[in-house]
Amino acid sequence: MGSQREEFQSDAVPEYLPEMFTEHPSEILEAVLRETIDELSRDSLELVMQVAKSSNQQTANSLQAVQEIVERVVSQRLKLPGIPRSMARNIAQAILETPEAAEKLDRIWQEARARE
Repeated sequence: MGSQREEFQSDAVPEYLPEMFTEHPSEILEAVLRETIDELSRDSLELVMQVAKSSNQQTANSLQAVQEIVERVVSQRLKLPGIPRSMARNIAQAILETPEAAEKLDRIWQEARARE
């Protein structure tokens, strides 16, 4: 996962984001990865499951599904007012390009959808 984290940059970092995010956009990627993959807390797990249940996507293997997760993590777990869709899409793409991260999210997604 390290190379994706190092390569992530965004030209459109909103000024309202905390300084750590505006100076280092890759920190947003790091924070989202911590919340969704690395340190999946009970709250984060519930959040991913809520997104899965309410989404039109059948799996978490699509860019749109992971982008939905990213946007929800940013607003609810990181308590940020939001990030540009292009930034959320870049973060989602980085997650999908990391096999173990994508597999883990899809397992959680499938479990949540099976409980519907």
